[in-house]
Amino acid sequence: QDKEEALALFALAKRRPNLLTESLFTNIVRMHVMDGDIQSAFAIIKEMRAAGIEPRLRLFRSVLEAHKTVIKSWAAAERHLALYNDMKSTLVNMPIPMYPDEMAYAHALEGFCLVAEELPEEKGKAIQAFEEILEDFLDDILLPTEASLSVIKRRFALEPGVWSVEEGCVIDDDSCQCSHCKAKLLAIEPSDAAREALLQQADNFPSSLTDGRKAKVDASWAGLKSKLAQWATETDPARRITCVIDGANIAYYKQNYKGGWSFPNIHAVIKHLESKGHVWLLFVHESHFGKRDVKSLEDLQIIERWKETGRLWIVPHGANDDWFWLYAAVYLGKGVQVISNDFMRDHHYEMLSQRYFQRWRDRRQSFFNFFRVGNEPINNIEIFPPAPYSKRAQRAEDRSSYHFPVSDAPVDSTDLSKITREAGDSKARAGVVRKKEDELPNQAPLKWLCVSRVK
Repeated sequence: QDKEEALALFALAKRRPNLLTESLFTNIVRMHVMDGDIQSAFAIIKEMRAAGIEPRLRLFRSVLEAHKTVIKSWAAAERHLALYNDMKSTLVNMPIPMYPDEMAYAHALEGFCLVAEELPEEKGKAIQAFEEILEDFLDDILLPTEASLSVIKRRFALEPGVWSVEEGCVIDDDSCQCSHCKAKLLAIEPSDAAREALLQQADNFPSSLTDGRKAKVDASWAGLKSKLAQWATETDPARRITCVIDGANIAYYKQNYKGGWSFPNIHAVIKHLESKGHVWLLFVHESHFGKRDVKSLEDLQIIERWKETGRLWIVPHGANDDWFWLYAAVYLGKGVQVISNDFMRDHHYEMLSQRYFQRWRDRRQSFFNFFRVGNEPINNIEIFPPAPYSKRAQRAEDRSSYHFPVSDAPVDSTDLSKITREAGDSKARAGVVRKKEDELPNQAPLKWLCVSRVK
């Protein structure tokens, strides 16, 4: 009866197009899916598009979950693959490109495990389809959970004697080799296309401003782009920028009182970087140069020294300093690290293609740590660059092995920062003292699932 009433209301809504919304279509599709009526669900999706409304990820996820259980022929398996490809195409063509989440991938992949198990004569084609989807999975789900890993283990169990599946493996940080198969993991660098896409998306950050501060922000943004063009062509190694510094993240680090901004924190890290041969570019927001944060003659002297180098960029009121240092780091490209413990989860990062952004961050962010006793100067500064291999799901170039870092984080995990507790600026300002492995994702120990061809 509820279904009949819902369909009657849906029929009524179709007479008044202004009542047709994405959520209404999605609920009707879900109703058909829960009832096992997949064909009607497909028909509603077609009507949805005819009404000029594109399905969202949540709808595709629901349909894939239901459809995988009713595949009884290769023709149905082809519809499953077509549904997956439709989802992928729809998401990537959104204004901000999106990609399937872990559960959507798990449902798509499991469908072909079921085909291989229940239709032995189609096993070869099912495995091929599985591997096509797995290639996309490796790009998007950097840190899988058991939700998808259980499906991956199930697929490779289909070929005993061909593949070896070993859990709890470790990767040697020096040799980059797996303890089980001895394969060497790769450092997966962002492509030129990924860099250009991120630059174009990050260039839209200042466009979100509409008030009287926009002119000043636009001028600073244009000035930065002009300077970056000069810095990027620098040929003298002694002047070529090698690191971009998130000043606020360092200034607030381990400050255990309200308003605990510290210019000496930043200065100490800069001196450490200089001692290692680095050339830095520092970003600090304009709001930190007033009486509240400039507390001493030492602070004034530090600021003057930075200004003399020409590599202090003061971000104007109305802008977010993250916009500036992120754009600079992406622009300057390979060989330039961001020095920050920020996990980069704020809303403006959502404006970036997550596939490209996560791959970039995996190879371009260096974390830091230091110690302080009372009011004494900080010491034991440590910088933790990315490992020589990418700590993310990956396939060997010769297709002889797959390696998956294992997470016990929630199912929506797609990045390596999920292996730790939240460790953003708010905790740094609160003076929370944590172990290094708790706050530095690229240093946290990982176990790996190794899938390798039997030799």
